[in-house]
Amino acid sequence: MRAVQANNTGAPDVLSVVDLATPEPGEGEVCLKVSYCGFNPMDAFARQGALTWMQLDFPFTPGIEHS
Repeated sequence: MRAVQANNTGAPDVLSVVDLATPEPGEGEVCLKVSYCGFNPMDAFARQGALTWMQLDFPFTPGIEHS
């Protein structure tokens, strides 16, 4: 699958399109195919490192709407 990721915080230029393995759902989970997704302002704040209460794991994949 294709995804947008950031390897560190910063300006929009830290984002890149990457190919990832399609995740497999675990027991009691489902996997949704998301064709299009809006960019939540919280994703931009996270990318900038402005969410001090949120610990980011890198690479960070925006998509707070679908977490």
